[in-house]
Amino acid sequence: MSRKTLLAISVVVILVVAMSIAILKRRAPPKVSDAVPTPDGQMRNPADVANVTFSFSGMPVAQVIDVYEGWAKEKVAPPKAGWPAGIVHVIAPHPLTTNEALRSIEAALKEQSGIVIRRGGDGSLSAETASPAG
Repeated sequence: MSRKTLLAISVVVILVVAMSIAILKRRAPPKVSDAVPTPDGQMRNPADVANVTFSFSGMPVAQVIDVYEGWAKEKVAPPKAGWPAGIVHVIAPHPLTTNEALRSIEAALKEQSGIVIRRGGDGSLSAETASPAG
């Protein structure tokens, strides 16, 4: 074989290996470093571990939203009228998973301030004003 043929074959092999590695990385499970140990020794996704506690006693809505955004790892677009000036009272009765904590805050915001948080089809978060329960 000529040098050009060997060089062309080498380039093709390198490209195939690089593409295979890229595909495998996309299919790889979460890194062990992303997992956290539970009391029973299991390794779990941090969002699935009940380690979130909170006590919001008279916290302004805007501050509750700041905490929510931190746990959701995403900004929440405010309602057209902006964040209401109300306050929120909600306490985690025991350690919650991140998702449970988010649902708990959503329920308190809806009940106490008339704010409903929605996830759009593109994954974005937005808030709307609803009638407070009462």
